[in-house]
Amino acid sequence: CRIVVGNGLNFPLIQQQRGLHQRLAVTGGTGPGNVRGFRQLFLNFTDGADGGGNGASIVVVIEAVEQNDYPLISRCDFFEHSQKYVISRKAELWSADREEFLYLFSMPELTMDLFKKCRDYVYNDGMDRMNVGPGHMYTYLTAVFLCDSCDADVIRTIKKTRIYKSFHFSLHGWMDYHNVVAVFDDSIIDSNFSGKSSAKFMKKIFYHKKEKES
Repeated sequence: CRIVVGNGLNFPLIQQQRGLHQRLAVTGGTGPGNVRGFRQLFLNFTDGADGGGNGASIVVVIEAVEQNDYPLISRCDFFEHSQKYVISRKAELWSADREEFLYLFSMPELTMDLFKKCRDYVYNDGMDRMNVGPGHMYTYLTAVFLCDSCDADVIRTIKKTRIYKSFHFSLHGWMDYHNVVAVFDDSIIDSNFSGKSSAKFMKKIFYHKKEKES
């Protein structure tokens, strides 16, 4: 499994497209194919206008995981705190916290039993990591499966998977579960409805050269 990462922070990408995109684009130069490196980035930036401003704090963590019971090779965590204030950060109008926990699995064959086992692991582990409370906007739990082969029934189950949970009638935000599967022998990348943007992004990574040649 090779993931190419960049050396810079893509501010427009961070601000406009949240999800798997940040995991691959905002890693601070860990190097091509290095999913076993550990990197944490923290930054603050402001954009003032008419005496007001916008603030954001972003943390991205990519960590290798050795899990004997699951074919998990890496977990990627993304946290963002954004706020709107007047003149001073102390005069805050509103703030919002967004987070995502992405789990990268790799196996020769993705079976139904293995998919369900990994799905439940992501849900249980991700729920324990969530920071739900006032100001929490949403948490995405994203499972990415990289495999050589996968039965059609498993892909259909992945596409139909929907796990959603709101907290305090959405006053404390919500959780949404994203599934993405890449079957390399058949050149297939698919997802559930919530993971469509991530699947589209993965297609650009793995198959953009093939599309250009054709």
